[in-house]
Amino acid sequence: LIREKGVKSDLNLSDTEEKVKSFKKLYPESEKSLFVELEKQGNVALLGLDSSYSKEHYACTLAGGLRKMMAHEGPYYIHCVEGKDRTGFVCLLLEALSGASYEGLENDYMITYQNYFGITKKKTPAKYAAFPDLILGDMFRFLAGKENKGALESVDYGKAARNYLKYGGMSDSEIDVLVQLLTE
Repeated sequence: LIREKGVKSDLNLSDTEEKVKSFKKLYPESEKSLFVELEKQGNVALLGLDSSYSKEHYACTLAGGLRKMMAHEGPYYIHCVEGKDRTGFVCLLLEALSGASYEGLENDYMITYQNYFGITKKKTPAKYAAFPDLILGDMFRFLAGKENKGALESVDYGKAARNYLKYGGMSDSEIDVLVQLLTE
């Protein structure tokens, strides 16, 4: 699918150079993978992040990874291991920068739980209703700077995402370029 979609740059949130080297030793056939092709072209950013998006280290590392990504042509593949914590937060951030609504951010985030765990509004309504508040709610509250749940729907998440990336060291002009790349 990645090859079919013409991915040209990989933002790997979870792996490190050491992990990739050990993976290549375990799976020599991986030398034929798109990842290795992109790596040889210098189009892979390995960030080695955990899921502590509220920490300064995370914001700074992510900002550096986004700079590397921006230096390459898209489409971009952004991923971690399961696609719900690190990738979930980063995609929330990027979608917010691109002007997505609160409802759109929530719906997109929940696709991961549908794909990964089979949790849907129709099949498992109670579980589906609980997940946004349990996990996504923390992300929204963090970005919004709120201790409680009050009025999360009315927050300007585009501004909040911009502030987060500035906290990580990105300039307004770098963020503007990122938004342009994401929305072209």
